Amino acid sequence: MISSPILRNSAATLRRSVGAAAPKSASRVLLRASPARIGQSWAVIETKRLVPAVAGWAAFLSAMLGWPFALRALVLPKQLD
Repeated sequence: MISSPILRNSAATLRRSVGAAAPKSASRVLLRASPARIGQSWAVIETKRLVPAVAGWAAFLSAMLGWPFALRALVLPKQLD
């Protein structure tokens, strides 16, 4: 049948791709997990990326939702005099 060679070929291709994706040695896995690696940790990189974005979002949201309250706080004391 034609399906048998096709399945055999796809299984061989899958085995090769999985084998290529796996680390070549245990030392690479240990080097990747060791604190002596070069570069910053992903947590530091993500923090540096997200803090300005969250701060900008919070400032925009507070300005959009808070301007009526700020206007009332500035105008209302003058009307009471």
